[in-house]
Amino acid sequence: MTEPSGPADPQRPAPPAGHPHQGYGQQGYPQQGYPQPQAQAHQGYPQPQQYGPPGGQQYGPPGGQQYGPPGGQPYPGATPPRPANPGAGMGWLGAGLGLIVGFVGIVLGAISISRSAKARASRAPGTVAVVVGSLQVVAVVTTILVLVFRGTFGPVTLSDNPGDTDSPREIGSVDFSVGNCLESVDGDGTSFTHLPCADPHAAEVVYTYEPSGGAYPGEDAITEEADEVCLDEISLTVPVGVDTSNLTYDFWYPAASAWDDGDRTVACVLVGDGVDLTGSAIAGDLAVS
Repeated sequence: MTEPSGPADPQRPAPPAGHPHQGYGQQGYPQQGYPQPQAQAHQGYPQPQQYGPPGGQQYGPPGGQQYGPPGGQPYPGATPPRPANPGAGMGWLGAGLGLIVGFVGIVLGAISISRSAKARASRAPGTVAVVVGSLQVVAVVTTILVLVFRGTFGPVTLSDNPGDTDSPREIGSVDFSVGNCLESVDGDGTSFTHLPCADPHAAEVVYTYEPSGGAYPGEDAITEEADEVCLDEISLTVPVGVDTSNLTYDFWYPAASAWDDGDRTVACVLVGDGVDLTGSAIAGDLAVS
């Protein structure tokens, strides 16, 4: 192997003759003289380019808009965000207040519906308020009309008094029936004069019932029950608007011997205390004079 010619490096000693070429590195250590790879000839490959449209623009519709239907609306089937409902709070408030003051519920409900409609939101809260308020108004008006009608015309009657009579007749307590108008409740209690209710009379039979049980319950039990039952029934029967300051009540009940004979009816009787009654509590045309 022939050494290349050239000027000697004055800083490095010449290698010994007869040995392969060795040199010294910067630190003075031997450096093997391995041949350096020669640069390969340029093969003419083009420089690598980034893939994409000319000019380096990103793929997409003109102007950088996102793909989608015109106007930026979501594709069919997508769930759009729920809009805020500015009328919801007022609607639920109206529903609550409408239970007490119906007109307030109706007004607040109408305002809620208007606000929700402008926002294209649910109108349910306002609708509930209007319905609740309307029901409350109807209930109040109906109650007032019923009270006025009853106070002016008395209770509504669907039929005539079934216990009335066309002419006076004598009856016993065992014959008492609802609607019998009696001339008097004085005497021995075995016979009473049954009068037409249009005539002045002292009392009227307004309710009858039979105590429960097969055995005679005893006078104390019968009278205790009758006192409570008759008071409740007479209070419900006397028409609204009638002066009750001179009205009282009494009742007739069977004795033990009559019970055994089959008489088990207790009769509740409306009685005028020092006043005359005309008309009938059962028919709804009772008057006190």
